[in-house]
Amino acid sequence: MATRIYTYDADSNRTALTSYPDARGSTTGTCSTATSPSTYSFFHDQADRLTTSGYGYDLFASETVGATTRTYALGSGPASSWTGNITGIGGDFAAVQTDTGAVTLQLANLHGDVVATVDDSTSATSTASYAESTEFGTPYFPSSAYPRYSWLGAKQRSRDTLSGLTLMGVRLYDPNIGHFLSVDPVPGCSDNPYDYAHQDPYNSFDPDGKWRKPRW
Repeated sequence: MATRIYTYDADSNRTALTSYPDARGSTTGTCSTATSPSTYSFFHDQADRLTTSGYGYDLFASETVGATTRTYALGSGPASSWTGNITGIGGDFAAVQTDTGAVTLQLANLHGDVVATVDDSTSATSTASYAESTEFGTPYFPSSAYPRYSWLGAKQRSRDTLSGLTLMGVRLYDPNIGHFLSVDPVPGCSDNPYDYAHQDPYNSFDPDGKWRKPRW
């Protein structure tokens, strides 16, 4: 009887498969590791993607708008400066902390939009920023520089794109048309393959890009 031993890393990625062939002649049915095994190794990057030879990915690695291009890449190790997101008791985005120890609170409305930020300091006398959006996520003041997290920012839905698209779970979302830019991966969970939350963004939302959820 053949014996297979699997090895995994802390993220549940398989790192190795050691396969011992059948010893033959054994009638006990007992698994044996007396034979010479074949070992297959698997390698992953920091995003849990296979880097083993023969595998590749079609990545959303860059975005070009006009003459400007933004490239997205994984970090290559510890950085001298960093920014970390802090979640609140309910699991929503609550604050940003930098390597200097400075904390900026993220103030969200009932819809889950981060509408203002304020420094977590007793000396703060006003908000650090203010940014409000329409029901579908279009900025009220498009000429202003909006933060990474604004509309549905409490759910950490980022609009850190040159085009103003929102990174909505498994899909890209265009707030200007209230539609996703790729088909729904879960058939039958929307009015059409590109619909956003049955076009009712006040009472429902779709933060993972898969299916509508009641907001209240």
